[in-house]
This record gives sequence, structure tokens and C-alpha cells, in this order.
Amino acid sequence: MLILGIIAGVQHYPEITGFKENKMKQLVAGLVALTFLNTASLLADDKSKEGKFEEHKAHALKRVEERMAKMTEHKNCIAAATNHEGMKACHERMKEWMKSQMKEHKGHDEHEG
Repeated sequence: MLILGIIAGVQHYPEITGFKENKMKQLVAGLVALTFLNTASLLADDKSKEGKFEEHKAHALKRVEERMAKMTEHKNCIAAATNHEGMKACHERMKEWMKSQMKEHKGHDEHEG
């Protein structure tokens, strides 16, 4: 569409109509080539973004699995507790784990951006 606009616009500028037909064909061929290169570049960027998405998705799933395992461990700890101090110890371990996860996640965000 851009190419047709350029060709149509040439008729409105007398200084451009002095170009030989050969030069105009070269100009159009160059514009078509640039369009194809730009499209190829965009497709390559999409594949790169897709790869990054898959990497991010795998990392997110891994983190969910880790949290689920830790929650199961915490649940079992509470179930095995025989008194208040035992439950408190379970809570403290979970609290420390959550703090370490927050620090790790915060550090990961700082390295990305």
C-alpha cells in the first residue's frame, strides 16, 4: 500500500517525474526488499519473545510446584504437632521460608529490569 502511494505521489511532483523508468523500478524494488526484511525481522522477534515466554512459563510452574511442596510439608508439620510450641515451630519455619522466597523473587526482578 505504501509503495502504491509513493508511485501515485510521483505524478504530483514534476521534479521526480524526470527519473528514468529504470530508477523508479529500482526504487520500488528497494522498497519491496525493505518490506520483506522488516517482516522477517518482526517474525524473528516474535520467535524470540515466544522462547522467552516459554522460559518464563517454565520458571513460574517450577515456583508453583515448590510452593505446593512446601505447603504440603507445612500441613504435615502442623498435623504432627502435639502442642502449641510444635505448631509455632512449624509456623516459624514456614515464615522463614517465605522470607527467603520473597528475597529471592525480589532479587530476580532487580536482575531482569
